[in-house]
Amino acid sequence: MTTPLSRRWGALVVIGAIAAILHGHATAAAPARTVGVVEFYALSPLTPFEGGVPEEYAADDASRILPRIAGDQFAVIPRGTMRQAESALGWRPWDVLSYARLGRLAGRVGADDLVVGWIRLLHLDTEGPGIGRLRFGRPLSGSANVLLQIFDARGGRIAAEAPGDGYTIGQVRTFVAEEVLHQATAQALPRLFAKLASAP
Repeated sequence: MTTPLSRRWGALVVIGAIAAILHGHATAAAPARTVGVVEFYALSPLTPFEGGVPEEYAADDASRILPRIAGDQFAVIPRGTMRQAESALGWRPWDVLSYARLGRLAGRVGADDLVVGWIRLLHLDTEGPGIGRLRFGRPLSGSANVLLQIFDARGGRIAAEAPGDGYTIGQVRTFVAEEVLHQATAQALPRLFAKLASAP
């Protein structure tokens, strides 16, 4: 005959087993590393477009794309958090060339790795060839090239890098600029993390 006390003990054992299983799943699902995206840079200042600055847009866009690329291996730090940390450190575009400054930024946000982006080309050409018989405005062609790098904060080094390109034709300057930067970044990110995964 089962007593109330034995039933309580049985219930506690079941609850304990469920809690252990759930804890095990939570532990297994926890990302191994955290990664943040630093504001992109260019060797010479790029012309802002309506609604944004190329370097800021590219970093924000990379942060939106990154969770799909990083999967369960990385926790992506929100770009707003990164922007606040950059502001607090008095971040300057050329700071991405300093491992010491990158290390301080990573320490401030608790990042294991930082994605650093270099916009090597952003070209918008209104004199390019047209497409079809457009009856409004002159077609605008745009192209971009970026180089993305992973800064390993623990090792204080660049762990991997990968390029990406973008090209499109459109009518609106802002759309063309954002689209070619998006294409280039979306192409480079999978390459970058594939190289990181295969690195010794």
